[in-house]
Amino acid sequence: GGGKMSKSLRSRFTRLTILALLGPAGCGQADAPVGSASLRSVSGRVTSGGRPAAGVEVRLPPLNRANDPSAPKPVGVTDKEGRYTLRTGDAEGTPDGPYQVSLTWPSGRGNSDRFGGAFEDPQGSGLTAEIDAGTSEIPDFEIGTGPARKSR
Repeated sequence: GGGKMSKSLRSRFTRLTILALLGPAGCGQADAPVGSASLRSVSGRVTSGGRPAAGVEVRLPPLNRANDPSAPKPVGVTDKEGRYTLRTGDAEGTPDGPYQVSLTWPSGRGNSDRFGGAFEDPQGSGLTAEIDAGTSEIPDFEIGTGPARKSR
């Protein structure tokens, strides 16, 4: 086992370094079909200004398969503690691999996003996650209280 760090990435509104601590490597299946047997139970937490962010939509499109309609697209929605558990299709869990991360926090007023759209586009969000044999928890996404509006 050991630690693994993804690149430190910068967005216009926040700078996040995501450190994924990985446990002992398990027995992985190479080329396993994307069925419930090849999904890992993965959860995480989103906070804003140090407080749990309830109702945030968390999406993880695969890093190298942005235009692949058959690629798995794990999703989750945060609860009142800011916690989410990812699902792929109708099954709980996430296939192994590198992912980009999209966060959208509906305000309840039209299509308004409390993050101002800053993390909606996974390619521009500056957020990534790596899921592998030791991953059951994605490190917290802490979104600062800086400007939440993006000029269009």
